[in-house]
Amino acid sequence: DTTEQKESVSSKARLDTILDATLDPVLTVTRDGEIRYLNPVGFRLLGLEAPLQAGLKLADFLPEWARYQVQNTAIPTAIEEGQWQGESALLTPSDTEVPVSMTAVFHPTDSSKVEIVSLIARDQSERKRFDDHLLFLADHDLLTSLYTRRRFVEELGREIARA
Repeated sequence: DTTEQKESVSSKARLDTILDATLDPVLTVTRDGEIRYLNPVGFRLLGLEAPLQAGLKLADFLPEWARYQVQNTAIPTAIEEGQWQGESALLTPSDTEVPVSMTAVFHPTDSSKVEIVSLIARDQSERKRFDDHLLFLADHDLLTSLYTRRRFVEELGREIARA
């Protein structure tokens, strides 16, 4: 009995160390989106200070389109199917959208009254900037930023058709 308790405390300490060291925001929320846990990266990204205040809602940290997606798709799908993955976004204190790839994982509990879902959000800002840059380079010369020959011919064809 005492050995099990020590192992449980040791296991929780290891998990806390991992969650504190990860570079991704990790949140635990209820079905209705009340935040129950937030790791240090999550606190920084969302502009919050520890300890976590009771009653904070995840919806307050999501842009409107992502709020609908997380509340009506991600959390219910995770509860019903065990997991959900997709693209979403979080809001910083300055209302800047941070694009994230999100994984939602359901945690069955002894109590059927509280349904707990963990959300792991990986910041995709750098990848999105890189993708946008590649799209720009597909149509523009790197040195002059002018349209490439291919794009120029496309635009010329559109203008001729329009005229």
